[in-house]
Amino acid sequence: MHMPASKSDIETLREHFLAMQQQLYQKEKALLQLKHDLKTPLTSIQLIAEFMLNNQEGDITEERKQLGMIVACCQQINQRLEQTPVANIPL
Repeated sequence: MHMPASKSDIETLREHFLAMQQQLYQKEKALLQLKHDLKTPLTSIQLIAEFMLNNQEGDITEERKQLGMIVACCQQINQRLEQTPVANIPL
């Protein structure tokens, strides 16, 4: 036979639940800040590489290939950061 939970048991569970909710909120907030902190310099790197790539003249050189690779990598990382929901990141 199952005994009904006492008021103190329910209050304890409620306190644990609220504490877990607060921890989850803090972790999500930290992850959102981390995503922002990664995207800011990445965007700058991408813009500088695109500027350099678009303002070079002449034949395709090794430098142009490398700049193109930098731009592509920045785009891929930005896309992954955008597509990664914070809730799916294990903590």
